[in-house]
This record gives sequence, C-alpha cells and structure tokens, in this order.
Amino acid sequence: MWCFDTRVSQRNTLTTKEDVGHYLQDLAVTLQLDELLLAQPELLFEGDLPTDHLFEGRNVIAMRQAAKKESRRGR
Repeated sequence: MWCFDTRVSQRNTLTTKEDVGHYLQDLAVTLQLDELLLAQPELLFEGDLPTDHLFEGRNVIAMRQAAKKESRRGR
C-alpha cells in the first residue's frame, strides 16, 4: 500500500492525476522487478473508500495525531 496525499504536494508544485499515475507506474515497475507486486497499483480518492476503511480521511487524521502524540512522548 502506498499513500500519497496530493494536497501536501500541491503546496509546492502542481500535482495532477497524470503525475500520480506516473508515480504509481514507476512504483509498479520497481515492485515487479523485486517480485513484490501483488496487484497492479491504482489511483483511489478518499471518496472512493468506504467510511470505515483504514485510509478514509478521518482515520488518517487520527493516525497522524496519534503518531505526533507518540513521538512527543519519546522526547
């Protein structure tokens, strides 16, 4: 699973669906060469996912907040 938040990338440069498609294609080639690819990569948007999916927007935000909180404990 490879997640790419296009909102983050757009802060610095414009990222299009085609750009992300190229990233996924390059990733697929690399994973195929390493014999690690289980299925062809595909571009999904948050709206394509069910609300109880691990990578649905609210769940991703919760994971980020938990990771920040955990990293602060280690300081």
